[in-house]
Amino acid sequence: MKKTLLAATAVVVALGAAYVGSSHFVGRQVQQHLRAQTDRLTTQMPFIKVTEQGYERGLFASTRTVSVQLGCDRAGAAHLPGRPPGALEFTLRDRIRHGPLLEGGTWGAASVQTELVLPPVLQSFVDQAFNGQPPLSIRTTIGFDRRYDARVVSPRARLEGKPGQQVVWQGLQGRFTGGGDDGAIHQEISMPGLEMSDSDQGVRMVLSELHWKNDGRLLGDSAWLMASGRTEGRLGLVEMNLPLPMPGGGDVRPFLFALTDLTLEAEGAAEQDLLHTTSRLHGSGSLDGVRLDRIELVASVKRVHAPSYQHLVETLMQQSFSCEEDEEADPLAQLAALQSDLMQLLRYDPEYAVEKLAVESGGQRGEVSYAFGVQGVTEADKDLPPLQLLATRARARADVSLPVAWIARLLDQPQLRASGAAPEPEMLEVLLDQFADQGYLVRRGEHVTASVRYEAGRLLLNGQPLPIGRSALR
Repeated sequence: MKKTLLAATAVVVALGAAYVGSSHFVGRQVQQHLRAQTDRLTTQMPFIKVTEQGYERGLFASTRTVSVQLGCDRAGAAHLPGRPPGALEFTLRDRIRHGPLLEGGTWGAASVQTELVLPPVLQSFVDQAFNGQPPLSIRTTIGFDRRYDARVVSPRARLEGKPGQQVVWQGLQGRFTGGGDDGAIHQEISMPGLEMSDSDQGVRMVLSELHWKNDGRLLGDSAWLMASGRTEGRLGLVEMNLPLPMPGGGDVRPFLFALTDLTLEAEGAAEQDLLHTTSRLHGSGSLDGVRLDRIELVASVKRVHAPSYQHLVETLMQQSFSCEEDEEADPLAQLAALQSDLMQLLRYDPEYAVEKLAVESGGQRGEVSYAFGVQGVTEADKDLPPLQLLATRARARADVSLPVAWIARLLDQPQLRASGAAPEPEMLEVLLDQFADQGYLVRRGEHVTASVRYEAGRLLLNGQPLPIGRSALR
C-alpha cells in the first residue's frame, strides 16, 4: 500500500513538474513570438514607434507592456486644437496566461488579455465618452503553431464637442485570425452604427449596419498587404445631409445624399507573382430628392507584380511616414529610388479599370467606364522622364452613356438657372445635335454617348483623332 501511494505521489509530482516546466518553456516561446511580431510591425509601418517595452515573466502568467507612439513629434509642427501636442502616445498592457492548459480546458500556447492605457489628459475624456468602460478590449488565443485568434470589442460611446456637435458610436465587434506559416488570415468586423452631427450647421452623417469579412493570404512577409483572398461586405445605410447655399447668397437649402443596402464582393488571386482583383458593388440610394433605383460598380486591377508592389509600398512608407529625420537625405536620390521601383512594376503591364459604373433611375440607365494602364515598358525605358514614359507607353479608355432627360434635369437646377449658365430647355436638343455634328458626342435614341481612347501617343474621341470638328470629319 505504501509503495502504491509513493508511486502515485511520484507520478503526481512528476506531472506537476512537467506542467511547470512546459508552462515555463511555453511562456518563453510566447515572449519571443510577441517580440518578433512587434518588431515586424514597426519595421513595415514606420509611423508606429515603440518607445518602451517591458516583460515580467512568471511560471504560469506574464505581463507585457508596450508604449506606442503614432505619428511623429517634430519640433515646430502644427497641432490640432483640442488635441494634446505631439504624436499620439498610449500603452498596451498584455496579461498573458501560459499554456498548455488555458481557460475552459482548451489547449494552446497562451491566452492574452490586452487593455489600452491612455495618458491622463485623454483618459478622462474617454471615460466620459464610454461611460467608464474600456474603449477597447482584445482577447487573443495563441496556438502552438503560432496562429492567433483575436476577439475585439468596443462598447457604445457618445462624444460631445461644441454646443450642437456630437458623435454617437454604436460599438464594434471583430475577429482576426492568422499568424501561421501559410500566411492565411481571417478578418471580420461588425459595427451597428456611427452618427456625426452639428445641429448649428445643419450637418449630419449616418453610417449603419456595417458587416465586413475577409479571408485570404498575406503578400510575402508583409504584415498587412494581401496577395489573394475573398472579401464580402454589407452596409445598410450611408447618409449625408448638408446645407447648400441658394443663389444670391444668404439662404441655404438642405442637400441629402444616401446609399442603402450596399453589398460588396471582391476576389483576388496571384498567378506567377502577378496580382489580379475584381470588386463588385451593388446598392440603391437617393441624390438630392432623386431616387437611385439601382447602383452597380465593377472594378478590377490586373497584372500587378507582387514583389515590385510590396517593395514600392515599403519605400513609400519609409520615405513618407518615417519619424527618423535624415538631414543628409538627397530628395533626387529618393525620387530615383521610387522611379526604379515603379519601373519594375510597370514592366508587367498593370491596369486599373472601372469596368462599369451604372445607375438606374426613373426607368432610365446611365453608365460610365474607364481604364488606365501601361503596355510595353522595357528596361530601355528606365531613364525616361515619367511624363515621356506615359506619353509613349500609357493606354487609357473611357466610355459614357447618359439619358438626355438626365442632362436636362441637371441643367434645370435653380443654381444654374439663376447664374444664367444653363441653356433654355428648348435649346438643349439643338445644342446636343450641334455637338454630335462636330463629333464631340453620339446620339443614340434617348441617350448620348462618348468614347475616348489613348494609345501610343494618339488620342481618339469617338473613333476620330483630335482635334474633333467639321474639318476633321470631312
